[in-house]
Amino acid sequence: MDELKDLIQTLVGVAKIGGILFAAGMAWQLLKTLRENLVELKASHTTLTELVASRETRITVLETKKGRK
Repeated sequence: MDELKDLIQTLVGVAKIGGILFAAGMAWQLLKTLRENLVELKASHTTLTELVASRETRITVLETKKGRK
């Protein structure tokens, strides 16, 4: 009976360690995904900023031309 109890306690300990390692692996994968998404977000932000700047420049040019007439 004591051997069975010891075996169960050992298995529970191993399961806890396995759970911790699994959670750490999932957390690492989440960090990698977040890092990749952040890079994509920065690229999109740069593109949108350039687009807005070009539109503002175009509006300014059109307003200037309109004012000259």
